[in-house]
Amino acid sequence: MLPSIQQQPPFRLPDSLDPQTTGLAITHSIAYFSSIDTPLTIAFSSAMQLVSMSVDEPLYRAGLMLARDIDAGVGCGSGNAYHNTAHFCEVLLCAIAIAALAEVSDREHAIIYLAAIAHDFHHDGLPNREPYRLEKLAVEKLQPYLIEAGVAEEDRHALAAMILSTETGSGVAFARACYEAHFQEMRSVSMAAPQQALMPLLDQPRLAIMAVILCEADILPSVGLTVSHAEVTAARLEAEWGTTLDADSKIAFIDHFVGDLRVARYFKPNVDQVRKAFKEQNPDSKT
Repeated sequence: MLPSIQQQPPFRLPDSLDPQTTGLAITHSIAYFSSIDTPLTIAFSSAMQLVSMSVDEPLYRAGLMLARDIDAGVGCGSGNAYHNTAHFCEVLLCAIAIAALAEVSDREHAIIYLAAIAHDFHHDGLPNREPYRLEKLAVEKLQPYLIEAGVAEEDRHALAAMILSTETGSGVAFARACYEAHFQEMRSVSMAAPQQALMPLLDQPRLAIMAVILCEADILPSVGLTVSHAEVTAARLEAEWGTTLDADSKIAFIDHFVGDLRVARYFKPNVDQVRKAFKEQNPDSKT
C-alpha cells in the first residue's frame, strides 16, 4: 500500500490543479521523500508502478538497483550540498509532473524516470572543468546497472543522449533546438550536435521530447515550483560552490538559461513569480 502522499501530485496531476498548487504539492512530495530512509527506492518504485511497469522489465530492474545503491550511499554526492540524493529525488518528481503534461508512452515514462535518478550519478560537487565531464561520468557509471538488468542497446543509447542533454553549456540548447525542429515547425536545427551521442535527437522526435522533459525537470526545482523552494535550492547551490549568488545572478539565470520552457511551460507562472521575488530582493536591478 503506497503512502497517501504518493497518490497526490506529482504522481497524479488532475486537470483542475493550477501551477501554483501543483508546485506546492511537488515541494510537499519532496519534503516527504527527504524524510524517509530510502527516498529514491520508494519514489522510483512508486512512479514505475503508476505507469504499469512490471518489476521484471529491464528498465525497472536497472533503476531499482541504481536507486537502492544511491540510497545506500553509492555515487550519491554525500559531500555535495546540492548535487546529492535530494536533488536526484526532486528531479525525478519534477520529471513525473512534466511527463504528465506530455503525451508520452508508459515505456517513455520509464526511460525518463531512470534518466532522472541517473543524470548526476557520481557528481563530485565541482563544475565541469571541461564540457560534458560530469554527464559522461554519469553515463559511464550507469552502464553496469543497465547491462546487468539486460536493458536493450537502443534504450542505453537513449539514456546516454538524455543525460548528456542536461549539460548546461550546449546540451540543453541542443535538445531544445531538436525539440523545436520536431514539434514547433522550425525548419532545421541551427547548431551541430556537440557530442556524437546527441546526434540521435536530430532524427528521433520521441527522444528529443524525452530529453527536454529531463532537462526541464533538472531546472524546475530551482525556479519553477515555489519561491521558498527556489530560495532553498539557491542556498544549497551557494554552499556547494562556496559563493553567494546575488539577485541579479539569479534573474540572469532565469532570463538567459531557463528562458521559455517548452514541455514544462505549464509552470511559467511559477517561474515568473520566482523572478519577481528575486527582483524585489534588488529593486535597483536593471534586469
